[in-house]
Amino acid sequence: MHMADALLSPAIGGAMWAVSGAILVQACKKVKNEIDDSKVPLMGVMGAFIFAAK
Repeated sequence: MHMADALLSPAIGGAMWAVSGAILVQACKKVKNEIDDSKVPLMGVMGAFIFAAK
């Protein structure tokens, strides 16, 4: 989904990038520590679901 220009202020956009980056780093660390071969297909299906839901 795309948004119109100037819908969000640069401060809000920057804050959302920072929050998203922090969550992404935390998720990557959790996956790295708890990786299991049985979870890999589930992660693929969930990624496809999220892509299709948007």
